[in-house]
Amino acid sequence: MRHFILLLLSTSLFASSFIPKEFEAKLDQVVKRRVANKISKEPLKLKYKYPKNIAMYLDNMTYICNAQTTWRYTPEFIEGQKGEVNIGKSSKYCFSSIFDALKYGFKKNDIYVVKKDIKNSIVVFEFKDKAQKSLSISSIEFKFDKKISNALTLKDVKTMKIKYPQKSKKDTLYEIKKISTSVNYTDADFIFNIPKNTKKVYLN
Repeated sequence: MRHFILLLLSTSLFASSFIPKEFEAKLDQVVKRRVANKISKEPLKLKYKYPKNIAMYLDNMTYICNAQTTWRYTPEFIEGQKGEVNIGKSSKYCFSSIFDALKYGFKKNDIYVVKKDIKNSIVVFEFKDKAQKSLSISSIEFKFDKKISNALTLKDVKTMKIKYPQKSKKDTLYEIKKISTSVNYTDADFIFNIPKNTKKVYLN
């Protein structure tokens, strides 16, 4: 995964929130290869729990964070070599803030502006300057498989596209395969148990 980043407040907000309080998602990141312009898809499993808890699993990387600590683990490439885990403070390195920030759904707020393309069932959350700086993304575009209404949730999303303030960064596109809210995560689900034979790198 290149960037995923991939943002809810009180219990009363969750009832009508666009983002569920906790969920599990299966996605594919759509990657355009430079060689022969081929398109490939990289599977990603995601767990999220409000607030500030997220876990992402790819074939070659595991990323987990809670309110205090963030871990990014890369397993050994060749048998016998050491894997590596980067460890940092979540206040600086945790991606869960992307989902936390979407607590208002389609309602007007101080974090983002909502733009709707009714014809194509697309909703764009354009982040305001302060939020762009904090999240390092400029907007998130959601394409739905239903007509746009205020009742839509993340479970109705077909694709998600993340755009960045830096022109040098390409958009990141995800296809949503499955969203499940029938989960009951504990604190232990967002703690990474470092395997033996792993190099630890502490981030400033």
